[in-house]
Amino acid sequence: MTDEEIAKQVQQGNVQAFATLVERYEQKILRYTRKLIFNTSEAEDLVQEVFIKAFTNIQGFDTKRKFSPWLYRIAHNTIVNMIRKNSRSPVRYFDFEALSSLFTKEHV
Repeated sequence: MTDEEIAKQVQQGNVQAFATLVERYEQKILRYTRKLIFNTSEAEDLVQEVFIKAFTNIQGFDTKRKFSPWLYRIAHNTIVNMIRKNSRSPVRYFDFEALSSLFTKEHV
């Protein structure tokens, strides 16, 4: 069965069929995410978010088109939005006293 046929089944109410799409794409989307996000747990969280968004928006997917570009677009947008959100976060500064204590003679 093609991805598009499975997506059509999901659109028609067979929510269990979505698990097949997750199985097919989970590792691929994780590899794609890890190229841009180096934190493994953050990348895994993003992959979950991608599949939640895909499931939520599956009714808007045109089954006459390829599924994978649609899914990768969701992944890309999710990653970009997370990067933008984090770039607006305040910068955390080092506690220099705590950092310097790591380099004292008793710790070396």
